[in-house]
Amino acid sequence: MHYIDPFGKEELIELRGVRDDHCVSIYMPTHRKGAEVAQDPIRLKNLLSQAEETLKTRGARWDVIDATLGKAKSLLDREFFWQHQADGLAIFARPGETRMYRTGVGFGEDYTVSDRFDLAQMVRLLASDGQFYVLALGEQMVKLLEGTRFSVSEISLEHLPKSISEALKLDDPQKQLQFHTGAGGGGGGGRAAVFHGHRSDGTENKENLKRFFNIVDRELEPIFKHYPAPVVLAAVEYYFPLYLEVANVPGLIEGGVKGNPDAMRDEELHKAAWDVVYPAFKKSQADAIARYAQLIGTGQTTQGVEETARAAFQGRVDQLFVDTEPDVWGSFDESTQQVTIHEVENAGDIELVNETTLAVLASGGRVFTMPSAEVPGGGPMASVLRYAG
Repeated sequence: MHYIDPFGKEELIELRGVRDDHCVSIYMPTHRKGAEVAQDPIRLKNLLSQAEETLKTRGARWDVIDATLGKAKSLLDREFFWQHQADGLAIFARPGETRMYRTGVGFGEDYTVSDRFDLAQMVRLLASDGQFYVLALGEQMVKLLEGTRFSVSEISLEHLPKSISEALKLDDPQKQLQFHTGAGGGGGGGRAAVFHGHRSDGTENKENLKRFFNIVDRELEPIFKHYPAPVVLAAVEYYFPLYLEVANVPGLIEGGVKGNPDAMRDEELHKAAWDVVYPAFKKSQADAIARYAQLIGTGQTTQGVEETARAAFQGRVDQLFVDTEPDVWGSFDESTQQVTIHEVENAGDIELVNETTLAVLASGGRVFTMPSAEVPGGGPMASVLRYAG
């Protein structure tokens, strides 16, 4: 089992608002299996040592350093923790508070010590062009996977029923429903569950399945509400119309993966689901770019760093097109609403591309990451505004 720690808008807002002279941000790649798993705690130890030296250089006392890095250091000897990683680990620590996120996105190895957390690499988790869920509804297995363009990992949910029979028994302890498998219609040779009953028209079977889908839907609703992303259903074909009758999943993608997920490895589910969701990502991006083109000249678009950053800090950006690779250093004066770009980093500067992106995400805007050449008008940033300024 590989664990994914949800990271959403609420966490972003909280971390972005922290100001402390001893904010430590650590990013590192992690590994699911193989000999490299043993190297991951060594990698973290080296990053922590570098962060400790930087804190000393900045004049931090030993008790402050211990209160900042102590919890992260305690991970070094936790074998179970390292055996259950996905693709990336982010740690944000300050005196008395440490937050850790295991992710399905691999990070570049890095650390910073500053008066605020470095959230640049977390943008990839919230951008509107790569994160999705796979809801696998099998007869013997129910699971939720979190996917990106590059990887997929199972999300550990304590109360999610593991099978149809378990769900229905938990839902109604007095009714011990028995079932057997039959040759239900479904792509990939899937077999739908058939419940013993007294009706020959299959009504009781369908009602039991819909009860089951309601239970699953209820357990997953908080995830889909707080961490919205497209959802790809993977199930035998017979389940699809029944699930659609009862499901309340705003991001459910039309089509899905039809087949028996019990017989598919996570990697196979990932490939099949990406083929379903990728056109939706591309369409969403194309629609946003078309909207930008329609609004040019109305006062509801921006182009370039200064204009886009100012609008983002004012909470006016609805859709941001950004190349997150280049570093652009500068400052923002809240009293004058003036953005100033510097050729080199000056003391007290902020990285404007990163801070603009985070501001848009925190205000509920959508972010589309792309190479500068694909950003409308040329990069690194452009936007569609909620209203003309």
